[in-house]
Amino acid sequence: MNLTARHEFPAGVDRVYRMCLEPEFLSQVCRDIGALEHSVDVVPAGEGAVTRISLEAETVPALAGLAGATLRVGQEMAWAEPAPDGSRAARLLIKVVGLPVVVDAEARLAPTASGSAIDYAGALRVDVPLLGGVLEKQAVPYVLQILDIQQASAHRWLATHP
Repeated sequence: MNLTARHEFPAGVDRVYRMCLEPEFLSQVCRDIGALEHSVDVVPAGEGAVTRISLEAETVPALAGLAGATLRVGQEMAWAEPAPDGSRAARLLIKVVGLPVVVDAEARLAPTASGSAIDYAGALRVDVPLLGGVLEKQAVPYVLQILDIQQASAHRWLATHP
């Protein structure tokens, strides 16, 4: 199932990019999501970087029948070098450990008139025969909710970390 989202920030691309690579910020996002436990890793990759988050959280209702009370989620964001206009592209992969659930999306961090924005475009796949499409429709709102929590965390971070 396709999913798109746009998150706007009152800060320039460079500042938002640095925030996205800050382990303390990524840990705060995990706490804001409600992670029961988490780990964060940031690895430079040329002029880009790869961030990896692993967290355990309560299972969303759409996956409760498959996952039990909690689930472990891995998120990887592979940022490319800056484009000539300063924008950055990234590939976002989110996997639910032990389940056939994957979000595969492209993200683009670009300047806007009021700061910058990240646009996400990709797909959520639940590879379960007969039920995959139904589970995807039920899971998309939760994925978008998590992205919205990340945006709210970012706004708080930018306001308190000049």
